[in-house]
Amino acid sequence: MTALAFGMVEDGVHLATGPLYHNGPLSFSVGGLLVGNHIVIMERFDATRCLALIEEHHVDWMYAVPTMMQRIWKLPDEERTRHDLSSLNVVFHLAAPCPDWLKRAWIEWLGPEKVWELYAGTRRRP
Repeated sequence: MTALAFGMVEDGVHLATGPLYHNGPLSFSVGGLLVGNHIVIMERFDATRCLALIEEHHVDWMYAVPTMMQRIWKLPDEERTRHDLSSLNVVFHLAAPCPDWLKRAWIEWLGPEKVWELYAGTRRRP
């Protein structure tokens, strides 16, 4: 199953941070459903709410784009670090290039084994 190749686990908890009318959030949510995941859907992305949902639902897999990652990172340290994110095994980010400083910050915060990046060639290069 492809979802398992992207770090999802059977019967896990998946956080859909983006609208399901976009390909990424929809595809990964369907993949999660196919391996028995409970899907937590955010109606609208909010950095603080995202962290609260991870803690509340014991999310183990999360889809993000660099803009979302930056909004979370720019929260005050006490807000960003007050949530229990120990259930989170994978932050899967894609859709745009991730700035080096932001990728490093997330790796130092969560650990290199938890921050996954997908580069897809859906856009033409000049």
